[in-house]
Amino acid sequence: MGNLEELVGSYPDLVRTDNVEPPSSEIRIEFMIYERDAWRTDRSLLVDSAEPFEVERVVKKYMRKGFWPFYASFNPLVPRTCFQAVTVDGANRILLIPEYDIRINNQLVLSGPISNAGPSTGKRMKKILR
Repeated sequence: MGNLEELVGSYPDLVRTDNVEPPSSEIRIEFMIYERDAWRTDRSLLVDSAEPFEVERVVKKYMRKGFWPFYASFNPLVPRTCFQAVTVDGANRILLIPEYDIRINNQLVLSGPISNAGPSTGKRMKKILR
């Protein structure tokens, strides 16, 4: 019975969790580009929610190529906060619109496939972002 007593005595060591990290969840982020009057998924990225820095890096890469990032609601995004912004509502989608499809006056005006329903409708409208 000595083995059982040792096992019971070591039980706190067996279940100790102070050095165990909780499992991180992975979230899929879709990067959708508007080209030739249609939306298409350009890239799908599986991101560790504990380390979302890859999303920021990818968004900066698209911006260097001349694409502006937007929420599904067509509000502009900044690279640093893209992951948090698009995962808060569960959309997990970053819309990328070429800068030549964007006109800026006193207000930001998008010309292109803008609708309240998002890229799946394919409707062409204008939306003024304030």
